[in-house]
Amino acid sequence: MNDLNRELDSALQALRARKQPVDRVLALAAMLPRVIAETLDMACAEFHSEAGRLDSWEDREIGALILERVADTETSLERKPRLLREALFRARGFASRATAAGEGHWRMRDVDRIEAKMNESRTTSGTVRR
Repeated sequence: MNDLNRELDSALQALRARKQPVDRVLALAAMLPRVIAETLDMACAEFHSEAGRLDSWEDREIGALILERVADTETSLERKPRLLREALFRARGFASRATAAGEGHWRMRDVDRIEAKMNESRTTSGTVRR
């Protein structure tokens, strides 16, 4: 199990203990790779709405980490970049709300990691879209 999965599993356990709607968010995330293209925008919007109800954990945006993990397991060359873009949207928004330089720097590590995965995905699929 990699570090991201370990950290996310710890976060989910902690959020469940706080009675956060973790299982609903996970269920919505699990659907994203399978929904038809015509409903993906709506499914992503629903995910973001529910994920926005979760508390952050150790200065991490949990919705972004969940989407990143789903993207890591996705094999579709079209769907994986979309899932990473959605994760990046959440991670960037969270980082932009930092109130101190150290806090912003800490939050940017998730942004940097997701961007690296997006670049890798582009190289693998041969696309250069943003």
